[in-house]
Amino acid sequence: MRIRGILAPNPGPLTLDGTHTWLIGDSTVVDPGPDISSHIDAIAAAMPRLTTILITHRHADHAPAAIPLAAKTGAAIAAPDGVFDSVPTRRLAGDETIETDEGALRVIATPGHTNEHVCFLSNERDLFTDDTILGRGSPALSLKHHSLTLPAMSSVPHGPSPGRRPTASRSLPSTLLRRS
Repeated sequence: MRIRGILAPNPGPLTLDGTHTWLIGDSTVVDPGPDISSHIDAIAAAMPRLTTILITHRHADHAPAAIPLAAKTGAAIAAPDGVFDSVPTRRLAGDETIETDEGALRVIATPGHTNEHVCFLSNERDLFTDDTILGRGSPALSLKHHSLTLPAMSSVPHGPSPGRRPTASRSLPSTLLRRS
């Protein structure tokens, strides 16, 4: 799976270096990030054949750029309930599959950071965890909801492996994990 990353220009105490937007092949973006025009332009330039925008959760550092990016590119948005309820989107709940030009992504429901949070697992076992597991630090989470996530994460072959090198040509932060 060909994976690239673009870092949003939104560093801060909660976003660390900034929000990581993941580009999968030529067709799919995971979490386009905040509504910052330079970031949206960078995504659109890097993804001229964008067809699908995937959202893991509703927070302002992950989802808002999806709407202007979809308007600019014509891409469809797929998001969990509670994210863009007034915008036509494909609703994600878990246990469904999203097709990309690089292969399928399995949607895994991972409530905890937010009650609607989802992760995406590739057939090559690349796991896009987003704020369920951070590259460093500790995510803000609800223990009540996060306890529901642990069984879902344990269903991933070999479980999460922070720090493993993903299939991309360079090492990426461990918010994208590679199974061994």
